[in-house]
Amino acid sequence: SEGFSWGPKVAVIDISEEMGLAADPEILVDAVADKMMAGEISAELREEAIGLASAASEAKGARVAEALYIIATSPEFAVQR
Repeated sequence: SEGFSWGPKVAVIDISEEMGLAADPEILVDAVADKMMAGEISAELREEAIGLASAASEAKGARVAEALYIIATSPEFAVQR
């Protein structure tokens, strides 16, 4: 499917769109939440993700990684709705 591919033993996620949003942590987190959680993110998780992304190095990759990590490892993401 779009943005995701399988290799021999590796899954690759295309984060090029998120890299373009990395300068603004709020927009970045909202975009990640829209894709990963259909936009259904609690205010608490959103603020935590924005804070971590903002505190990350200004390197785009670090901010994107923080936003993806905190959302992907959250209990909210783990719960299937």
